[in-house]
Amino acid sequence: MTVTLPYDTAAKFADYAHPEMIVSTEWVAEHLDDPGLVVAESDEDVLLYETGHIPGAVKLDWHTELNDPVTRDYVDGAGFSRLMSQKGISRDTTLVLYGDKNNWWAAYALWVCSLFGHPDLRLMDGGRAKWIAEDRPLTTEVPQRPQASYPVIDRDDKELRAFQDQVLAIYSVGATYHDAVTMEVAAPSAQATPQSQARWAELDRQADELAARLHALEAAPPNEAAAAAVAQALAALGAARSATRTYRTTGEVADAETVRSRLQMFEQSVGALRTVRG
Repeated sequence: MTVTLPYDTAAKFADYAHPEMIVSTEWVAEHLDDPGLVVAESDEDVLLYETGHIPGAVKLDWHTELNDPVTRDYVDGAGFSRLMSQKGISRDTTLVLYGDKNNWWAAYALWVCSLFGHPDLRLMDGGRAKWIAEDRPLTTEVPQRPQASYPVIDRDDKELRAFQDQVLAIYSVGATYHDAVTMEVAAPSAQATPQSQARWAELDRQADELAARLHALEAAPPNEAAAAAVAQALAALGAARSATRTYRTTGEVADAETVRSRLQMFEQSVGALRTVRG
């Protein structure tokens, strides 16, 4: 039987991209005994759960349960199915995660669950620290939830991860764009010819492709360094395109120098993406 739990409608969550995935400590306290809800704690400190946790909360050990014991990877579909079933979590469960260090590892756990497309995942705002600061109840009693039957779901990593081939493709197109624009700027006398106009049209197409690839990577960066590099690359690409539009209108030497400067910034930011590992 599917039990649909209401979303937390607190005004402070309205500006989030996905407010349906955030709940307050008040919401958790109110719905703690609702059927269909499982609260899970996932901590950096793997012994913290045993010192006291939200009543009824199960433990999700990031190190031993969500990671593959042999390969440097997350659990596979069979392993995730086995883990969820053991914790009493079904496909219909509303799963609320929280933990220490501002939900650092709880957010990781939520992301892993997202790889398997669990339908209803939520993160408790403020995590363990906020629950304790509000003097809400803790227990050392480990809940005995009935075994569930969670289906084996194949991970769909491409929806949430960026991989090295994506990043290198951006670098390749970016390097081609940089070199071609540099050559056009170096030949100002030919800027008004039909051949030059055709080359600029092709460069505009390349820039559009670059922007699309960067925005796709921006939606699911593999780490914080990649997110920062993508943001810099998008900003630098926008500045370079703006400078080239000005130069194509004026043909002035000073504007050509601005284009070169903006292209150098763009080349550096795209080059930083080569360090990304998906």
